[in-house]
Amino acid sequence: MEQLFTLLLLLVCFNFVLKQTFVSVRAMLFTTVAVCSFTYAMWPYAIEQSSTQIATWLATPTLMRDLAVVLSLDVLIQAAFCLRIARRDRSRARDNRWQRYLDVFLRFYPGFFIFPAAFSLLTACIFAFPGVDFTLVAAGVSGTLLMLLIAASFGLRRMLIDRDTRLELLFLTNVLVALIGVIVTVNGATGAVSTNNVDWRASLLVLSIAAGGAVVGCLLRRFKIKYDHNKFTRK
Repeated sequence: MEQLFTLLLLLVCFNFVLKQTFVSVRAMLFTTVAVCSFTYAMWPYAIEQSSTQIATWLATPTLMRDLAVVLSLDVLIQAAFCLRIARRDRSRARDNRWQRYLDVFLRFYPGFFIFPAAFSLLTACIFAFPGVDFTLVAAGVSGTLLMLLIAASFGLRRMLIDRDTRLELLFLTNVLVALIGVIVTVNGATGAVSTNNVDWRASLLVLSIAAGGAVVGCLLRRFKIKYDHNKFTRK
């Protein structure tokens, strides 16, 4: 289980670096500095960890289920970034204000699991250098990580010149992260205990939310089609 979790964190780091090849230098510096600052700030908590405690966390079904939910949301956001980039590359239409806000969020969002990956690296380095000042180890790890992330981002951009290839690779690796995340977080105890009683109130609530969302989506779609038609006829 620990080997799979390590593989998952390595894939998350690769996705983070690959994503930086699509954003501006300012956005890349912002996200990498944020990750490295987090790494340095976490040294008081990293020194309190142990391999036994980490193994206990990985064996806790409730924590693993919570991580599965967070990982699913993280993968969905990264997939939305891929789809947004693909749409912008193939469409010349101007974005409205909310679409620009969405672009800013997707570009500057580093991904949630990059922070546990950086924390795991810091913890491993503290274990690997016993007797060395903790702040010195944290500063060395964060500084080295900053240089490695920036160098890897520019290196990937030079190695994979084709933008579409990088975008497809980013999408596929996110799918792979989702699959490995399911394997890691299932932990053999995610099945719910079956009961004979049906919660009709909860079922009706789910159905009403789904029906309401379908109606609202249909109305918004019709309104957008009508708005685009009127805008086209005015021209």
